[in-house]
Amino acid sequence: MSEWFTKDINFSKYAQAVVDWNGVAYGTGHNKPLDAQWALVEEEGLVEVPEAYTAKDKAEFLKEMIDLFVVASYYHHLKHGNIDFSFFWMSYSRELSLAPLCELMDGLTREIRDCNIEDTLAFTFAILSKLDADVEGAIEEVLRSNDSKFVGYSNLDEVAYDSECKRLEEGGRYKGVHWKAISGKVVFKSGEGKILKPLCSYSPADVSKFIKEEK
Repeated sequence: MSEWFTKDINFSKYAQAVVDWNGVAYGTGHNKPLDAQWALVEEEGLVEVPEAYTAKDKAEFLKEMIDLFVVASYYHHLKHGNIDFSFFWMSYSRELSLAPLCELMDGLTREIRDCNIEDTLAFTFAILSKLDADVEGAIEEVLRSNDSKFVGYSNLDEVAYDSECKRLEEGGRYKGVHWKAISGKVVFKSGEGKILKPLCSYSPADVSKFIKEEK
């Protein structure tokens, strides 16, 4: 078994953080349509990830693979109601650990096109574990960035939240921007329901610091 596969990454723990984030973003008990969530899986896995891979941009590839993990793990939660991924990890470990990255990428594309969420996750885990990077640190950085889309709620700041909505509408990209307090957090959304990045709190993820330097 190749050395890289000895990495012990608790993907289930991070998937739970994704589920919790969506609970704040949309409210506990919200059931997002499966087809809408799968569209996000396809966008990441068939467009964003391959583009970063082809460009040989290590940091961007790591970031997009984590984004794929985020949307795919939440799809699995919506479809099956659980995020216990130990089965995928153990079942595919021997086969996938021996495959080169190019073959894993081909497999990932195939499983997404076949709408197979279990194997999509298996290939996602394998690729992330194969990367020469602090993957857990990078995942935590992406989750931190996602959390920065939320603002702690205070009834004394409601005027400021209204002002932030107006700022987010500037330029005409978003319309009907509004805010809602959920679980002590303020969530900003467009009229179409898209979670927005408030200028007052959002900071993008920087995963480049988690890429191991070549010696």
